[in-house]
Amino acid sequence: MARGDRCDSELAHARRGIVEISQTQRQERRWGAEIADAKFNLP
Repeated sequence: MARGDRCDSELAHARRGIVEISQTQRQERRWGAEIADAKFNLP
């Protein structure tokens, strides 16, 4: 039972890490788009 609990908590931790990574990638994509817009709008 304890082993299954540990496995579940590790899985939850991994899922949380995956969510954080995907949020970070989305933020970086947004910044990349803003930077591209800024470069495009330069005189």
